Amino acid sequence: MKTIIKIALGTLGVIGLLAAGYFLLVLYLFNPAQDSRSEEIFSANDSPSGKYELLQVNTEDEAEVPGYSFNVWEKGSKNTTIYEANDYFRKRDRFILSWGDNEDIIWVYSGDLGLFYWTNEGDSWTKHDFADEIIDSNRIPAELWKDLPNSYKQQYGD
Repeated sequence: MKTIIKIALGTLGVIGLLAAGYFLLVLYLFNPAQDSRSEEIFSANDSPSGKYELLQVNTEDEAEVPGYSFNVWEKGSKNTTIYEANDYFRKRDRFILSWGDNEDIIWVYSGDLGLFYWTNEGDSWTKHDFADEIIDSNRIPAELWKDLPNSYKQQYGD
């Protein structure tokens, strides 16, 4: 009889630990105090001029589908966002974010939306759709160019 009680108590202890773990996991995942739209820095790198930092951030769209966006910060001032992109790029599609090789142009390739670039004009950044406002393909960063689909390389030259 003592053996049966020990086994029963041991089983209840294991079940209790599993239930407590599950409860803590649910609290973590569905914590109402946690802002689901908060940005998480995914990566950062310096502009060619050294004036700016480009930060890839995790975000969500209105339907809470995970995606990426980016911000530009003044170099050395992690609290000063000088440009916050209002653009959303789905995580499930290929996403590449890069500075130009020798100039402060931001480049984004999205597997479902295409190739875009942002130019700095004083205190603002202007978005351009590469398909509509084609610039010399030699200005596309080398690392980005090598990762672009062949259809871009064939259409815009190698």
